[in-house]
Amino acid sequence: MTSWLSDSLPGVTARAVFLLLLTTARAHGAEPPPPPAPAMASRELPESVALPTTRVREPLPEVGAVKVRIDGEYEARQSFLTPLPLTPVDGSPASLGQTSRLFHWLRLRGLALFGANWELRGETDVPRGMIYGKEPEAVPDNGSDFDRQQPVQIHARMLRLRLHARVGEVSLGHTTTQVGMGLVDGDGDQPRWFGTPDKPATYERLQLLSGSPDSVLRVGASGDVLFDDGRLSLNRDDRLLRVGLNARYAPSRRTHVELLGRYEALEKRDTRGGAQLLLLDLSGGFRSPLAGRSGELFGEYEAAYRVGGVSEPTAFGAATEQQALAQVALAARAGIALERVESYRRFAHLVVSLEWGTASGDADPTDDELHRFVMNPNHGVGLLLFSEILRFKTARAQALLQGANRSAGNARVEGLATRGGIAGATYLNPVLLLRPMPDLALKVGGVVASATTSVIDPGALAARSTRNNFDGGSPFGRSLGSELDVGAELTVPLDAPMLLRLSVEGGVAFPGSAFADADGRGLGRQALTTAGLGLTF
Repeated sequence: MTSWLSDSLPGVTARAVFLLLLTTARAHGAEPPPPPAPAMASRELPESVALPTTRVREPLPEVGAVKVRIDGEYEARQSFLTPLPLTPVDGSPASLGQTSRLFHWLRLRGLALFGANWELRGETDVPRGMIYGKEPEAVPDNGSDFDRQQPVQIHARMLRLRLHARVGEVSLGHTTTQVGMGLVDGDGDQPRWFGTPDKPATYERLQLLSGSPDSVLRVGASGDVLFDDGRLSLNRDDRLLRVGLNARYAPSRRTHVELLGRYEALEKRDTRGGAQLLLLDLSGGFRSPLAGRSGELFGEYEAAYRVGGVSEPTAFGAATEQQALAQVALAARAGIALERVESYRRFAHLVVSLEWGTASGDADPTDDELHRFVMNPNHGVGLLLFSEILRFKTARAQALLQGANRSAGNARVEGLATRGGIAGATYLNPVLLLRPMPDLALKVGGVVASATTSVIDPGALAARSTRNNFDGGSPFGRSLGSELDVGAELTVPLDAPMLLRLSVEGGVAFPGSAFADADGRGLGRQALTTAGLGLTF
């Protein structure tokens, strides 16, 4: 088969729609907040002013005291989309059919601190789901909440007990996970430039760590049992076990590097033989003050390599007893943030960021090698190309594969649907953010992407023995295209710590030759506009 590493990446080259959102509500108690508390003597990176979190500041542990804190956030997102053409399967429509949708979630967080050493943390989304929107047909395993109207779902994200001291810490419980930039593990709770986070996987985890947050070197071990990731679930008798060793080196508060080695095993079920994989992940980041002015250079990176064997049917492997897996993904982001202080508030009035990433692809679904790396969907890049177009194109292709080869179409691992993650692609993602005042952010971003191998639909290959892309065209067109994204967010301080957020985002995508049909016609421009309402409390 053709190795993705040997293929050259061709160059790839907006209608953006805005909603005007007016508010006349007056903020209560909008007194300037006090200066932020001094940072603790910790070697963890300080909070970014480039893309700060919207979460409420947590209380600090105190000897002999019991502290309980409940906070959270509510988000509602109204989106309008152009009709996305899809290949019909067994009488299904020739498009996604969903041109508008209203989605929401209420995330509640609870924290109990018992003295200086014990911590109990809980987190759940209730309710969560799509309030209204046309339910698309034949898009299995798309990984989103947008395929059915169910506005009162419950997603239990975390219930974890932690004991920590100077010599180390131990934690036990139900949790999400985040590693580096989120190429492998993403918890869906990190600030992002554009888009809506996806529901993350949850695990039952036991973790041991040496030292404390201000230690230069920390080493640890963890054991996980997957609870649910939307495809695998303990409730369906799927048992995915993970055992990891990690080391984190932080020579200063502004620099760190972390290495993770993890063994992953999917147990046998019925006639499916399971999988055994080894993951190596290197990640790190830095923030460096600018000489002579207020601001900083920032950067982060992650490299992931996964190798092993799969002993059951997959979408990109022949139906053999053993398939060899070797996949790699890389990403790096660098930028500059210029800072100001107004009314005791430190903020970045100008942020410029550039991210590059790549994930290996697989051009031959008929051999016994698996090379397509799918990044975690919560490593969000842009609004359209990966999280909308390729999410639903590959989900529809999986519906076709299910009809032609049921076992491959229902693969437990290495399935066809990307679920919104970046898969088999290289991308460039520049972002410019302006804050003319602390509470108003204006942003513009772009994505240029290309496939790392020929784009072949395993569903069409299984059903018709033809090598086509997901639209029935030539598999040799590898330009995924480009997109332009714009947005704005206004933050209205209410009674502290409450914040009201009003936002609007718009994107237009220009799909490339990888989406051409059998006659060479392109997919055509795709657009998405989202208005958001958020409340932090």
